[in-house]
Amino acid sequence: MLLNIGSLGAIPRQLGKKPLLDSVVPSVCCELDATIPASYPGTGQVWANLVKNPADGIVQGGYDHTLGLDDNAASDPTFVGISGDPGAYWSFTSGQRFIIRNGNTPLLRDLHKSTVLTDFWTAVIWYNPASVTAGQMVFIGNATSNAQHGFNFRVEIGNTRYSFRQHNGSAQATTFLTGGMNKLDAWNYVIFSFSQSVGQARFWRNSKDQQTVALGAFGVTSSAPSATTQLSGVASGSTLTSGQRMAHLSFGNAFLNDVETEAVIDLLVARHAGRF
Repeated sequence: MLLNIGSLGAIPRQLGKKPLLDSVVPSVCCELDATIPASYPGTGQVWANLVKNPADGIVQGGYDHTLGLDDNAASDPTFVGISGDPGAYWSFTSGQRFIIRNGNTPLLRDLHKSTVLTDFWTAVIWYNPASVTAGQMVFIGNATSNAQHGFNFRVEIGNTRYSFRQHNGSAQATTFLTGGMNKLDAWNYVIFSFSQSVGQARFWRNSKDQQTVALGAFGVTSSAPSATTQLSGVASGSTLTSGQRMAHLSFGNAFLNDVETEAVIDLLVARHAGRF
């Protein structure tokens, strides 16, 4: 679905080629950005990966995502803006989401497994209106219940926290970062990273200040994920809702440190001029 508007307030039109995340963080596998025409040109059913050589060896198109569940323009988020504008974004109503186009890659397939020690990070730029005061919305994941196998990273509006959840078919392991979660009626960024071998998770939310918590010990499982990885919910559950927006989502296969994360933040804040 497409909504073209002739102007996005006072935000200037993006001109020229902008640097991508693989220029500052070599572990990036997937970079999706609503403001870059090579990722989304303003029409079509694909939100395309910008990383030419993903760090995990997957081909670039292996991380392309489809609007909705297929190419039939159903359950599609709405693109708002003009291709190339730094103010462009995706808007949502209940049930709208993206799905990885060619199925789970090994990274996404193994991310929840206790038998594969994984390092991972994801960065999200999103907007929460003051009118949304409750609910849990999944940014990325392939499971949402204890009966499933997989993972999700979500924002919990009513609980004022971000959380990462690993499901093993009967229970979940949860890692929380609580308090001071996000700004209302404003754009937010959050970067989350974890290492199973270290047993630690790191968060950066609207700041370059790292917050570190213990990673919830994964429940034992070597089973495949219950669903194909999706953005904005899994199936029709826990999706972003009316008034919420997303402009960027990326992820990679490393346990980020402050130096790497500062470079990511500087690049994204500069690219999304006018949001922060």
